[in-house]
Amino acid sequence: MVEPSSTLQMAMDHHLKGEKDLAINAYKKFLEEGGKDKRVYSNLAALLRGEGNAEEAVHVVKMGLKEMGRNSPILLNTLGNCLRDLNNNCEAITAYRKAIKNHRGYFDPQISIIGILYDMGFKKLSDLCLMKLFSFYGVSKKQILNQIIAREVENANNENRKISRDLDIIIDHAEKLDDNKDNVPPNHWFILSQLCSSTGKIDEAERYYAKGVSMARNKIKSEKRIDLQKQTRQIYTIASWNFACQLLKYGRMDLGWKLFDHGLNTPAEGAQKWQRALFKPFSSQKVRPWRGENLLNKTILLLGEQGIGDTMAFMTLIKPIIKQAKKVYIIVPERLHAIYKRSLDECIIYTDQEVRDNSLSEDLFNYQCALGSIPQYLYKDLDSFRGREFQIKANRKNAKRLRNQYQLNHTKKLIGISWQGGGRKDRLKDKSIDLGSLLLALKKYDVRILSLQYGDDNKIVKQAANKFNVDFIDDENIQATKDMNNWLDQVESCDGVVSIANTTIHGAGSLHKPTLCLLGAKSDWRWLCDKREQFSYWYPSVEIAWQDEETKDWGPALEKLDQWMQQRIVPG
Repeated sequence: MVEPSSTLQMAMDHHLKGEKDLAINAYKKFLEEGGKDKRVYSNLAALLRGEGNAEEAVHVVKMGLKEMGRNSPILLNTLGNCLRDLNNNCEAITAYRKAIKNHRGYFDPQISIIGILYDMGFKKLSDLCLMKLFSFYGVSKKQILNQIIAREVENANNENRKISRDLDIIIDHAEKLDDNKDNVPPNHWFILSQLCSSTGKIDEAERYYAKGVSMARNKIKSEKRIDLQKQTRQIYTIASWNFACQLLKYGRMDLGWKLFDHGLNTPAEGAQKWQRALFKPFSSQKVRPWRGENLLNKTILLLGEQGIGDTMAFMTLIKPIIKQAKKVYIIVPERLHAIYKRSLDECIIYTDQEVRDNSLSEDLFNYQCALGSIPQYLYKDLDSFRGREFQIKANRKNAKRLRNQYQLNHTKKLIGISWQGGGRKDRLKDKSIDLGSLLLALKKYDVRILSLQYGDDNKIVKQAANKFNVDFIDDENIQATKDMNNWLDQVESCDGVVSIANTTIHGAGSLHKPTLCLLGAKSDWRWLCDKREQFSYWYPSVEIAWQDEETKDWGPALEKLDQWMQQRIVPG
């Protein structure tokens, strides 16, 4: 067997590590060097598809078919996948059928054809083909069962009925027959639970989640191999975190917050290792975790969440703890230290860096608790959230100075805005609104508009002010990423705030500032999915303006902005 070239080996190593850009460049270099390998064409095409470059992927696969033989089943299957991405469904089916013709029993193109038929609207035909495959393969092919589950949930939702109990029998049968000793089988109860919760069938989702938990625990208990125990536990943890997020969106606070702690062990994409990452100076053995015990004459250390906004949100929950405990110590990110030291003078506030540099004595604390773990013990329904006492304090003297600076001789109302979300690149578009559309919606009210946007946006603000002929200003001396304390005073200086769902909402909401949140259709666990909810349950001063869920049009939200401006800011 010929050893792969060093370039190919490098490409495959990058691919294995998930270094997509490096892998793509290395695969291309291998081909430019005159290399020929079936895996390269297939792998490169798959990576290009993942980057949204389906047309380039088609070109790569066709080149592979020319060089490696036009009857290669794997390349024909890859070609079908690429064509499917481009909605060339008939050509995709042709490629899939050629792959099957040249490799009898090739499962991937078989299941893909069934999926295409379904997407094209031939649902009955697709269902018949799916059941034929199920009759042939039984439970040995998990994709078939996953499709059966997904279609039953969709059909039950469309027909406004419960999930058929026949599905329970099929899944039970599948789980009992699974005899793969080298891998952890997928927990279909968790899959079914997640699908049910995503379509609003929360009661059924809870039932299936409980079945999934039972199955996972039995597997962990009976499995002798440590690696498979670990894999099963990870499946259980990730499923529990995902379900927690869904429960919270539907207002199921009791179970939702109990499962929320699974975020501490659920991997996250990007720089943040876990979904809930936090600095924890003491192990559970050194300082006992607080799990709702009476805190009379006890001290407790509260641990800030990694995200600035999440720390601010969960800080609104701690008043009952302060009232009961002998002393409350809190670790917050550096940027929030001055704000909470001023706002909570009855507590001792540390920065995470301060504790890293000068370790605390474990003897100071009877308990410790992450801020995000508090709700499961104190806030088990929506009413308990809505009855809270909280408010952070801005530096009013500085806020007044800033307001005078921004207002000059104007008598206009001052509206702070933020239009772009942070976080992962793939979420940026979902959370953000076009700046021009927002400025034009505010222009008619003859207000002065102040940028509260994170980052150095002075150039953007000047260009937009000229382009749309609006009174739009930016204070380049205040950067929230560097100086959150002054930024909060800036928020306090405003008459009202309009923002997409980012940290600006947490700052304005914690100040009880009249605020309108322009909420994207793909909102997360921090927001209820019930469109009848007009206010954030975290912040009573924050009203919600929803983006259209189907069209992703911000028009309905901007209509709500008109109403909000007339009612809250410039009532006539």
